[in-house]
Amino acid sequence: MKKLLYVMLTLLALSFSMSREAIAQEAPDMRVNSPVINELRESMRTQFVQIKPLLESGVLGMKMIDGSLVVRDPAGVPVAERQKLSALINANTRDKAALYREIARLNGHPEWEADIAETFARTMREKMPAGWWVQDENGNWAQKKAAD
Repeated sequence: MKKLLYVMLTLLALSFSMSREAIAQEAPDMRVNSPVINELRESMRTQFVQIKPLLESGVLGMKMIDGSLVVRDPAGVPVAERQKLSALINANTRDKAALYREIARLNGHPEWEADIAETFARTMREKMPAGWWVQDENGNWAQKKAAD
């Protein structure tokens, strides 16, 4: 009986450590593709044509946590164009959220959506040019430096 209990506990411990390793090694495939992803990426490319000059001028910045866009300098946008800018930001936010959700879904792990958003935000921060603005979790702004 003791021997059987020992064997069972050993197998249980072994299976637990193996499953922890399997989970730790599992990571989302960020390169998955689907018609939905293609449509979202195309929409975001079109939006970026309008967004890029606003990032370059400092009117817009990016939230560090999820890569969403934030108006950093509202005075840089004429009052008559603020509604249009708000609609552009909202569309971009919706598309990013849908993209992250679709990637998580295609990976079979919808619970990964927040992690995927963080990964995209980190990648965007790394690739963004020096001078663009980033907002931290506390709402503080900093310009990206060349070495960042």
